[in-house]
Amino acid sequence: LGITLARDGQRVLVIDANVNRPGVAAKLALPPSPGLAEVLGGQMPLPWAIQPTCAPSLQALTAGSASDASGAAALGALVGRDLPKLVGQLRQWFD
Repeated sequence: LGITLARDGQRVLVIDANVNRPGVAAKLALPPSPGLAEVLGGQMPLPWAIQPTCAPSLQALTAGSASDASGAAALGALVGRDLPKLVGQLRQWFD
Protein backbone atom coordinates (compact mmCIF):
# COMPACT_ATOMS: atom_id res chain seq x y z
CA LEU A 1 0.00 0.00 0.00
CA GLY A 2 2.82 2.38 0.90
CA ILE A 3 4.57 1.82 -2.42
CA THR A 4 1.33 2.41 -4.34
CA LEU A 5 0.64 5.66 -2.50
CA ALA A 6 4.24 6.81 -3.03
CA ARG A 7 3.93 6.10 -6.76
CA ASP A 8 0.92 8.40 -6.77
CA GLY A 9 3.17 11.17 -5.47
CA GLN A 10 2.24 11.13 -1.79
CA ARG A 11 4.93 11.40 0.90
CA VAL A 12 4.69 8.03 2.66
CA LEU A 13 6.33 6.66 5.78
CA VAL A 14 6.07 2.97 6.64
CA ILE A 15 6.51 2.35 10.38
CA ASP A 16 7.39 -1.09 11.75
CA ALA A 17 6.15 -1.08 15.35
CA ASN A 18 6.39 -4.86 15.74
CA VAL A 19 9.49 -5.02 17.92
CA ASN A 20 9.13 -8.76 18.54
CA ARG A 21 8.90 -9.81 14.88
CA PRO A 22 10.04 -6.91 12.69
CA GLY A 23 9.64 -7.33 8.96
CA VAL A 24 9.75 -3.99 7.17
CA ALA A 25 13.55 -3.72 6.98
CA ALA A 26 13.92 -7.09 5.27
CA LYS A 27 11.06 -6.46 2.85
CA LEU A 28 12.48 -3.08 1.80
CA ALA A 29 16.14 -4.21 1.85
CA LEU A 30 17.07 -1.75 4.61
CA PRO A 31 19.31 -2.11 7.64
CA PRO A 32 17.21 -3.00 10.70
CA SER A 33 18.48 -0.08 12.72
CA PRO A 34 18.38 2.73 13.53
CA GLY A 35 14.65 2.59 13.94
CA LEU A 36 11.72 2.97 16.28
CA ALA A 37 13.50 1.27 19.20
CA GLU A 38 16.33 3.79 19.09
CA VAL A 39 13.96 6.76 18.78
CA LEU A 40 11.69 5.71 21.66
CA GLY A 41 14.71 4.78 23.76
CA GLY A 42 16.13 8.28 23.32
CA GLN A 43 19.26 7.03 21.56
CA MET A 44 18.52 8.61 18.17
CA PRO A 45 16.62 11.70 17.00
CA LEU A 46 13.58 10.85 14.89
CA PRO A 47 14.79 12.48 11.64
CA TRP A 48 18.02 10.47 11.78
CA ALA A 49 16.18 7.15 12.11
CA ILE A 50 13.95 7.62 9.07
CA GLN A 51 15.49 5.72 6.16
CA PRO A 52 15.01 6.36 2.44
CA THR A 53 13.93 3.46 0.27
CA CYS A 54 14.45 2.70 -3.40
CA ALA A 55 10.93 3.99 -4.13
CA PRO A 56 10.68 7.76 -4.54
CA SER A 57 8.50 9.44 -1.89
CA LEU A 58 8.62 6.32 0.33
CA GLN A 59 10.61 6.29 3.57
CA ALA A 60 10.68 3.81 6.42
CA LEU A 61 11.04 3.79 10.17
CA THR A 62 12.13 0.24 10.88
CA ALA A 63 11.54 -1.45 14.22
CA GLY A 64 15.17 -0.98 15.23
CA SER A 65 16.79 -3.34 17.67
CA ALA A 66 16.09 -4.01 21.31
CA SER A 67 19.22 -5.39 22.95
CA ASP A 68 17.58 -8.30 24.80
CA ALA A 69 14.25 -9.68 26.03
CA SER A 70 14.00 -7.19 28.89
CA GLY A 71 14.80 -4.40 26.44
CA ALA A 72 12.03 -5.62 24.16
CA ALA A 73 9.55 -5.61 27.06
CA ALA A 74 10.54 -2.09 28.05
CA LEU A 75 10.29 -1.00 24.43
CA GLY A 76 6.80 -2.48 24.21
CA ALA A 77 5.74 -0.22 27.10
CA LEU A 78 7.29 2.81 25.34
CA VAL A 79 5.48 1.98 22.11
CA GLY A 80 2.17 1.97 23.95
CA ARG A 81 2.91 5.23 25.73
CA ASP A 82 4.91 7.29 23.23
CA LEU A 83 3.88 6.03 19.79
CA PRO A 84 0.71 8.16 19.58
CA LYS A 85 2.75 11.35 20.13
CA LEU A 86 5.31 10.20 17.57
CA VAL A 87 2.62 9.45 14.99
CA GLY A 88 1.11 12.89 15.55
CA GLN A 89 4.45 14.48 14.74
CA LEU A 90 4.96 12.28 11.68
CA ARG A 91 1.53 13.20 10.31
CA GLN A 92 2.82 16.74 9.89
CA TRP A 93 5.76 15.50 7.79
CA PHE A 94 4.05 12.83 5.65
CA ASP A 95 0.78 12.45 3.78
